[in-house]
Amino acid sequence: MSILFVPYLLVFGLLCLGWIVPLVIGIVRKRRELSGGLVLIILGGIWAVPGISIAGLVIFAICQFASHEPIQTQTFDAAELEGDSGIIRLAFAGDATLEVSTTNENGRLALNGSNGVIAAPLGELTPYRFVGRQAGDDGSWMVSAYLGDRHGKALLVTPDEPVVFEVGPPLTAQISIKQKADRQISLDFYLKGSGAERYTIRGPKRRETPRFEVRDEAGEIVLSGAFAYG
Repeated sequence: MSILFVPYLLVFGLLCLGWIVPLVIGIVRKRRELSGGLVLIILGGIWAVPGISIAGLVIFAICQFASHEPIQTQTFDAAELEGDSGIIRLAFAGDATLEVSTTNENGRLALNGSNGVIAAPLGELTPYRFVGRQAGDDGSWMVSAYLGDRHGKALLVTPDEPVVFEVGPPLTAQISIKQKADRQISLDFYLKGSGAERYTIRGPKRRETPRFEVRDEAGEIVLSGAFAYG
């Protein structure tokens, strides 16, 4: 246990259980007919309400966390599947991995393929994450995106015909502009693919961040600079 954690633990214990001290002292003084006993009992009772409530919430949160089952991702292999499987087609020529959620709340499958063809089990699959890999002149490149904007839009995979899923490149560079206080603006550079999700590119070497130029109506540069990672 970290030494810095000890003071926080003491403060938490005092907040949740400190009411016991004035309550006990008050009861003792009340029985001995000493002054201040009733006041201490009332103070301890008032203090006990938020103290017990906070302790109960913390215990409930700990129980919820302890009982939570992490989502397990398993690699799907059509060769090991008993019965038919389906195909998901992507407009991506390299190696691709499509992570999908199944009807099992704690189940997730990693579907692998290449040249735009991915084998998939039959049924409803909800896309979760896309990862694409391609070889370049100086090494392997990877493009990825979490498909949260498509949450709830399941793919129905059948053995009859492939399911076309638009994901991945071509990527379009876009800039989001936000107005801040004191006449300042924020420029956010991101890559948008076939859908609404934003993509991340990783190459074999760390590249320089993209630069930008802001020009006026006459075409003169009034501001220039570079974006930063993160």
